[in-house]
Amino acid sequence: MVFCGHIHAYEHSLVDGVHYITTGGGGAPLHTEWAEPEPWTVYREAVHQFTLIDIAGDTVFSRGVRTDGSEFDSLTIVRRTPALKEAGSPVSGRFGLRYLSGAIELTLGTADVLTLAVYDGLGRKLRAFGPHHFAEGRNRLPWQPERSGTYFIVCRASTRKQVARLVFVQ
Repeated sequence: MVFCGHIHAYEHSLVDGVHYITTGGGGAPLHTEWAEPEPWTVYREAVHQFTLIDIAGDTVFSRGVRTDGSEFDSLTIVRRTPALKEAGSPVSGRFGLRYLSGAIELTLGTADVLTLAVYDGLGRKLRAFGPHHFAEGRNRLPWQPERSGTYFIVCRASTRKQVARLVFVQ
């Protein structure tokens, strides 16, 4: 990961497997004149914000947070070793999503009918679950990435959506 502050805004890009986070929303007037997003742009927003980084063993959690405390971008990078260690990060909101060795763990405060899909970094759907009635609490869905890369897990209900980004490095 590379962190920098160039423009007065937030931008997350992914180029050749490297995540670039521009975190320049510390208080100056915001940069609001954007060109069209580039293919490597993951997320961007003209917002006053800060970036939180947590490191736990082989896992790095990065979160973009607005000054009101709401999270707008998150990223989990897991360095896999031959004995893949358990790792993951809950996604804020009513869904809890994380990846554990060989499975996606979906945690719900109340039972709900959801659709969950896994996409690769190019937006190709790799696996779909549901629509299915998921129980309150923890639900484990078997899935193992085939190779290193960026994956997006999208969990949808009728009125809301949650996205988790996972990066696997061998």
